[in-house]
Amino acid sequence: VKRNVSAQAGLCVVLPCPFTTDDGDFESITWYKHDGNVNKTIFDSSNNTKADSEFKGRVSLFESDLKNKNCSIIINDLTKSDSGSYQVVFKTETPCTLISDANVTVTVTELSERPTLEIPEITEGQQTTLTCSAPGLCNGSTITWIWSGSGQSVYEIKENNTEFKSKNQTGFKSTLTFNASAKHNGGQVTCKVTFKSVTTNETKTLNVKYAPRILNDSNCSAQSKVLTCVCISEGFPSPTIKWPHLESHTEYCVTTNVSNTRVTSTITVSHDHCQNTTIECVSSNSIRNTSSNVSLIIKECNVNSSSSEEKNNNLYKQDPKVIAATLRGFLICLIGIILSAVVAFLVTKSNRKNWRRSENLETVTTEAVPMVMHIIS
Repeated sequence: VKRNVSAQAGLCVVLPCPFTTDDGDFESITWYKHDGNVNKTIFDSSNNTKADSEFKGRVSLFESDLKNKNCSIIINDLTKSDSGSYQVVFKTETPCTLISDANVTVTVTELSERPTLEIPEITEGQQTTLTCSAPGLCNGSTITWIWSGSGQSVYEIKENNTEFKSKNQTGFKSTLTFNASAKHNGGQVTCKVTFKSVTTNETKTLNVKYAPRILNDSNCSAQSKVLTCVCISEGFPSPTIKWPHLESHTEYCVTTNVSNTRVTSTITVSHDHCQNTTIECVSSNSIRNTSSNVSLIIKECNVNSSSSEEKNNNLYKQDPKVIAATLRGFLICLIGIILSAVVAFLVTKSNRKNWRRSENLETVTTEAVPMVMHIIS
C-alpha cells in the first residue's frame, strides 16, 4: 500500500504504520529511506545508534510500545532533503524478518504556516491574556513574544512557554498576561516561533477599549456676537460629542472631524451676552459618558450698549502692529492728497497763462480789420 504525506520545512511529519499480525509480537522495527540505490537507516527500535547521521535525534516512535500495534514514527525538524520514499521492516521474536509492502512517500515544501495568535476583547483596567500556539504538533519549538506598544520601546518576552498533548503529539503554546490601559491601544504584538532551522511569526494590532477623555485644548470664544466652541475627545471606539445647552438654540452649526481615536466637534451659535461663563461638552462611547465644562474666552464684544469710552479703550488695546499699519495707511493717504492738490494747482496756473496769450492775440486781430476796411472804402 502506497501512502503520500506532505509536510513543511521546519515542522514534523508522521509516517503512518498501523499493523496486525498472527506471528506474535514484534521484537523490533527498522525504518529505511530509499535514496537512489542506497537504503539509509533512519530509525531502529532495538539500537537507534544505527541511524544515519542525517536523521539521528530527529526520529522517534509515535507510540513507545509496539504492543499497541502501531509502528508509526515522527520525523522532526524537516528539511527539503527529507523528501523521498520510506519503508519499514519488522523483526519477530522468531528468527524471521518481514518486509512491509507499505511505502510512504514524503514531500517537504517551504514553511508557510504561521502561529495561531488569539487576542480576546480588551478593555482598559482589566487583566488580559494573549495566547500563541506554534504551528504543527512538533517538538523543539521556542516561542518569543515581541511587544511594540504605541509610543513604547520594543522588547521581547520568552517566558510562559508550555507543552500540551494532542493526539499523542506534543504541541507548544505560550501566554502573555498584562493589565490593559489606553496606552496599549494601537500597539502591536508579535508571536515568533523558532524551530531548529526556520522561524515563523504572526503579528496583530491591539485594540483596547477605553472611555472618552476630553482634552484640555477644548475651548469657547466669543467675538462679534458669535460664540464658537471646540471640544476635543479621545476614546475607543471613537466617541460622539454633544453640546446639551447650545443645541437648544434654533440656529446653530456643528462640524465634526474624526481622526483615528480623536474626535473634534466645533459648534457656532449667536451670542448676545458679554460675560464669562462655561459651556458643557459631553462625549460618550460604548464604555461610558464623559462630560467637561469648557471655559468661555471673550475676544471681542460688540453690543449696542457699549459706550464711546469703552470703544476708545478697545482701540487702545488693539495690537500695536494693527495700529502701526493704520497710521502708515493714513500718512500715505495724506501725502496723496497733498500731491494731488499741487498737481492740480500747477495745471490750473498753466491753463491761465495760455488763456491770456490767446486773449491778446484775438484783440490785435480785431483792431486790424477796421483799418483795412477803412482804406478800401
